[in-house]
Amino acid sequence: MALSSKVRIHEISRINPSTYSPKPTKKSSSPLTFFDIFWFNLPPVDYVLFYQLTKSASTPSYFYSEIVPKLKQSLSLALLHYLPLAGKLKYWQSDSPKPIILYTPNDEVSLTIAESNARNFDTLSSNDEIHKANELHPLVSELMISDDTAAMMSLQITLFPGQGFCIGLKIHHVVADGKGTAMFIKSCGHLFKQYYSSKSKYYLPPDLIPFLDRSVVKSPAELDLSEVASLRSLQEYSVPGDLVRATFELSCNDIKKLKQKALESSNSGKLHHLSTFVLAYAYTDMARASPLPMTYFGNCVMAFKSSAKAKDFMDGINGYSFAVNMIGYLVNQVNNGVKGTSQNHVSTLSSISNPDPGTLFVTIFGSPQLEIYGSDFGLGRLKKVEIVSIDHRSRAISMTESRDGSGGIEVGLALKKGEMNKFIASFISDGFEKHLNYILSDGREGEVKERRRNKELAYPYLGNSRL
Repeated sequence: MALSSKVRIHEISRINPSTYSPKPTKKSSSPLTFFDIFWFNLPPVDYVLFYQLTKSASTPSYFYSEIVPKLKQSLSLALLHYLPLAGKLKYWQSDSPKPIILYTPNDEVSLTIAESNARNFDTLSSNDEIHKANELHPLVSELMISDDTAAMMSLQITLFPGQGFCIGLKIHHVVADGKGTAMFIKSCGHLFKQYYSSKSKYYLPPDLIPFLDRSVVKSPAELDLSEVASLRSLQEYSVPGDLVRATFELSCNDIKKLKQKALESSNSGKLHHLSTFVLAYAYTDMARASPLPMTYFGNCVMAFKSSAKAKDFMDGINGYSFAVNMIGYLVNQVNNGVKGTSQNHVSTLSSISNPDPGTLFVTIFGSPQLEIYGSDFGLGRLKKVEIVSIDHRSRAISMTESRDGSGGIEVGLALKKGEMNKFIASFISDGFEKHLNYILSDGREGEVKERRRNKELAYPYLGNSRL
C-alpha cells in the first residue's frame, strides 16, 4: 500500500469464509486453465468503489460500530460462495506439476480498516475533477506474494468522516476476470443488505452464484507451461509522480455522434463492428469466449492484437474510422471463436508484456457490460468506480457503464499532465465539452467557464497549475 500521512490504519483483520457457515468448508484445488495462464505473471487488478453516506452514518463511532461489523459478515458470507478468492496460488508444489489455486479451511482474506483525514472524497469520486493518480493508491492494500505462493485477494475499507467510504480490492487476475470480480462485489452488497435489514436467512440470486468447476474449460493439449515457468514473480510497474487521472463520460447521443463520424469518414463505408465498446475505445486511442455457464467464475478472456503505423491513426479525416475498423475486426475474431494454437496466444501475451522497442500498446481494463454500478450495499448510491490498475500500465484506459444507468459510458485515463491537456482539448473540440465541469479552487470559475464557452481556453484551469 502506498504510504500516506492522510490515511490512518484503524485495524487489520482476517476474514474467513467459514466463520458464519453452518458446516465446515472443505479443502479444494483448481488447476489453472488455458485462459488463467495468460494472467499468471501480470500485476493484480486494483479497484476502488466510492459510496456516499449521510452525515450521521459517516461518523467514526457509528461507522465502526454499526457498519464495519456488518461489512465483515457480508464479506465472509460472500466468500463462502467464492472460496477461490480466499485461497492461494501455489507454484509447482511437489504433489502438483502445474500451478494450482488451493483453498484450505484455514485460509483467510486480509481486510484493512482505515480512515482518511483528507477532504478529497468528492474530488476522487467525481467525474468533474482531475486529480493526482497517487491519491488513490493508499486506498488499496497490498497482496501477499512470495516465491511460491500468492494470495488471491486483499480488501480495504476506508472511511472519509462526514462524507462516505470506499472499498478497495486488489485481485490476482488468475483467479477471476472482470465479470467474476463484478459478481463478487455485487454478492457482497446483496448479502450486506439482507444482514443490515436483520433478515434471518441469507441467499444469493442465481445470477450471482458462481460456477466454480474449471474442468469445463478444456485447455489445448499443446499448451506448454514452460512459457510461464520463469514467471514466478509478478511484474511490478512504477507510477510516474506527475501522472493525473480523469474520467470522461460519453452519453448515448455522444455514442451516436461517434458512430456517424466513423461512417462518414470510412473510405469503404463498411466497418466491422460498431458497438459502444469499439467506438469509445477507438476514440480514446471482451468478449467472453467459449460456451461456458453465465456465472462461470474464472477467466474467459483471450489476448488478441493488431498493429498499424502511427500515421494511420493521425489522418485527420480517416484516422478515427481506421481505428474503429481495426478494433472491430479484433472483436469479430473473438465472436467467431478462438483460432490458432494456444502457443500463438501465449506468444501474443508475451509480446504485449514485453513489446518491441518503438511499439506502443493500448490496453483496456473493464467493460460497460459488467454493470459494476449495480453493486448496491443499501447504504447509499455507488458514486464512483475507479480501476486503479491503469496507473501501472502506459497507455491503458478503463471502461465502465455510466453511473446514472442512461446507457452511456465512462472512460478513465491516467496520463501525464501535458498529455491530459491534449486529450481534454480534443474532447472539447469534438463537441463533448458539456461533460467537462471541473471545479476550480482559485475563485476564477466563472471567468474560466466563460472562456471555455468562447473556446479561448482549451482545458480547465485547476488550482495553481494547468494540468
